[in-house]
Parts: sequence; C-alpha cells; structure tokens
Amino acid sequence: RLPEILLMDGTVDAGPIGPLQRWTAHVPQFRMRDSRYLGMLISGSFDRSAATVVLPGEGPGAIPVESGTIDLSLRNGVVRIRNVRLSGPAVTFRGSGLVDSRDRSASFTASGNGDLEEWIRSGGAGAQRLARLASGGRVDFTVTGKGNPEHPAGSGKITVTGIRLTGDMPVDGELSATLDDRHLRIESLRGRLWSGTLEGKGELDLGSGEGRATLSLSRAVLGNAPWERWGIAWRPAGSGTAKIDLAGNRERIHGSLVLENPSGLERNGERPARIPLPLEGSADFVLFPGREIAAESIRLRAGKAEISGIRLHF
Repeated sequence: RLPEILLMDGTVDAGPIGPLQRWTAHVPQFRMRDSRYLGMLISGSFDRSAATVVLPGEGPGAIPVESGTIDLSLRNGVVRIRNVRLSGPAVTFRGSGLVDSRDRSASFTASGNGDLEEWIRSGGAGAQRLARLASGGRVDFTVTGKGNPEHPAGSGKITVTGIRLTGDMPVDGELSATLDDRHLRIESLRGRLWSGTLEGKGELDLGSGEGRATLSLSRAVLGNAPWERWGIAWRPAGSGTAKIDLAGNRERIHGSLVLENPSGLERNGERPARIPLPLEGSADFVLFPGREIAAESIRLRAGKAEISGIRLHF
C-alpha cells in the first residue's frame, strides 16, 4: 500500500499541453491515500485559477473558471469520479461518473450553466466568434450518458434564456435530445422567436448520415426580423407562420418551405407604406452541403395574383 500524500497551500503552473497554453492556480489542499476497499482515493481543490487555451481558428482565450474541487477513486482499472465542481463568473459545472478501462465503457451525469455576456466580456475561449452570433442571456444544461464508443447512449436538455442573436433578435427556448446506439433524436425544440412559438423535432443516424427534421414558427411577428440589416426596405406586417421540412444525408438534403402572412407587407421610415394583400409562399429545394442550393419549384401568391414554376440556383 502507498503512503498517504497530503499537500497543503501549493500552486500549479502547467502548459503548454495540447490546446492548453498555460494554467496557474492556488491549491489549498491535495490528498492521495490508499483504501483497502475503495482503492486509491484522490481529492483536491483549487482557487485563483487563470487558464488560457488556443482553439483552432481562434486566438488565445481564457477559461473563466476561478475555483474547483474534485473527488475520485481508482481501483482495478476503474475510475469513479464521485464529484467535480467548477465555478467562475461566467460558468458553473457539476459532474460525476465512472470510466472502466477494461471494456472502454463509461457513464456520467453533468449539469451547469453559462452567462454569455460575462463569457464574452472576460475574453473566454471563442468569445470573438460567439460575439458575432449572440449577446447576453444564459444557457443551462443537463446531460447523462453511458456505453462505449461503439454503442453510446444518453440524453440531454439545453435551456436558453434572454439570448439575443445577431440583429438583436431575442430568443428563449429549450431543446431535449436522446442518443441511442449512434442514433440522435431531437425529441423536442420549443421556444419563442419574434413573439411567436418555435417548435421542432428531428433525427439523425450518425453512422450513415441520414436524417430528417421539421421546424415551425407560428403567430410570429415576422417584421421583427432584421430586414434592414439584410438590405430589404419592405417587411411582413402583422403576424404569420413558417414551416420547413428537411430530409437527406451528408451529400444531398431535400427541403420544403411554406410561409403565410395574411396582413401583407409594410415599409417604415420617411415614406411609410403598406400593401394589405394576404401573402403565401412555398418552395421545394435541394441543398448540397458546402456547394449550392437549387430551388426546384417556387410558388408565390399575393391576394389573387400567383407566380409559380420558378427555378433558381445559388
């Protein structure tokens, strides 16, 4: 049996190791001791942490975690992580689990939350890219998993609150997903966008790449979309609905889009105007990921006027 090791009031200074450029922290206590029935017990804590990582395509970024604790055991090739806690101004994380090196299996449970505004303000990893997509808001998550690389399984839920996407679009929502033997299923996607109800579901075979998805938006004020940012003076008036269906694989995705806006169009600014004709539109298209979009058919209707049969390539 190994003797007990107890370190008090130490420091850690590590890196570079892979994407980790440098990590420094104060370590109030680190303990290792051998237990007859539980194996090697390892526990410790750190605070005053400062870590910098370099992600692909990004410059150096911080990991805004100030303190943490860990408690685990090691016996006969099995690592039992009884408790891991990380906390900081932008993120908190809690987790536990087991890793069995004998059959390459694992099981875990984790949860946490993140403050996007604080992550960006503190220069967190990927902050520049994140700032181009969203600002403000909070993300909460829970996830569980088990199995091995050949047969993974798990479930998770992500909740976003007060997120503002590019163009100052407020978004709130919740996504629940499951993974069963490399088959990913989006059980539900529910949220609020442009004052309307956003709903969706889908599934994807991670092996073959085959999948399908449906996304709908009902009773939404489509005029709240950033039309001016897109360089479009006219915008939908009132509320409308939209629905998109997708099905395909990594090479080719078939889709259909349906839009309805009964109140017509309006233009704000110095010369406000309105066209109070009910608008409907639909399109069938094919998406070749990373290459082009081909609209096979487009139908537009304003009041009693209708245009159909248009073909476009982008």
